[in-house]
Amino acid sequence: MDEKSQNEIKCWKTKGVYGNLSCKELSEYIHCRNCPQFTKAGRELFNKNFVTNDLLDEWTVKNAIPKTNEQVGDISIVPFRLKDEWFALSTNLLIGANGVLSVHSLPHRSNNIFEGLVNINGELLCCVSAYEILGLTDKNFKDDSKGYKRMVIIKKNDDIFVFKVDELLRAERISSDDLKKPPATLTKSKASYTKNVYFKDEIEIGIINDDNFFKILKESLSQR
Repeated sequence: MDEKSQNEIKCWKTKGVYGNLSCKELSEYIHCRNCPQFTKAGRELFNKNFVTNDLLDEWTVKNAIPKTNEQVGDISIVPFRLKDEWFALSTNLLIGANGVLSVHSLPHRSNNIFEGLVNINGELLCCVSAYEILGLTDKNFKDDSKGYKRMVIIKKNDDIFVFKVDELLRAERISSDDLKKPPATLTKSKASYTKNVYFKDEIEIGIINDDNFFKILKESLSQR
């Protein structure tokens, strides 16, 4: 493999979610693991069936370097909008995004949070309502924005869920030093699932507490 091909395959380390997030393809694929280039690299690695000395040296050097720059952009998040409220999840939890699809309710199983099943690429996934969890169910809300509604696919351990958002932005890096404690004025629902907030262009964005978020999602599957 020539030097140019090697640089292209390692693009996720330089301009992808593990780099500076400058890759234009992130607007479409959201995460590098959804990109054909990433898949191609993984396939070539498995075809080799061995770990080279160069790769071992690279891992050793990376693990030995003190993380002195973590104060600048040490957290990777994906912001999204629900009605007129902004939130964000860790990039590692997001495995894909899709246009809005039909949700098929399940008799005696669907409830306010668990809406039913949605077919994404031939796989039936549990669809939930983030609006309900975060207390954003005001039906009088009128969305005049130009955002593109999406269905977001998230995964933690073996749990996969889908929920609809009114707008989804590309992944970005923020500094943990910029995170603030949630204000006391938050509603009970938002306070339960928001661990921090940060400001971007004077817009308050709540960082979702993924432990609490996934806990209520799993509990909703057993509710009647």
